[in-house]
Amino acid sequence: MLNKIKELNNMTNEIKYYKAELDGETVDIRATKRDYKIAMVITWESGISIVDSMNSSPRTRASVLNSYGGVKSNAVVTVVPLTLATKEEYKAVKAAKKAASDAYYAERNAQRSA
Repeated sequence: MLNKIKELNNMTNEIKYYKAELDGETVDIRATKRDYKIAMVITWESGISIVDSMNSSPRTRASVLNSYGGVKSNAVVTVVPLTLATKEEYKAVKAAKKAASDAYYAERNAQRSA
């Protein structure tokens, strides 16, 4: 019974690392037990790109933007194929994102203190 549930959920016991790349840049990287094929990437008017979700099949633009309240915005939703990444690559990308985030908040706190 448990095996059938896992099969229905498309899960395995092995952790996989998926990365979504847009224009040669890694937008997001995730560790999961699920099998994904694509990522839904939102590129906002400001030029910032984020991964809304990783899926096995594409979703509509409206369903992606609905949770952000930006259905009527000029945001572009792109379907990006996922590629497998290594655990080391996953750790490196996560560490770089954390360092960038820490630097941003340190600078913002310094500006508020001044």
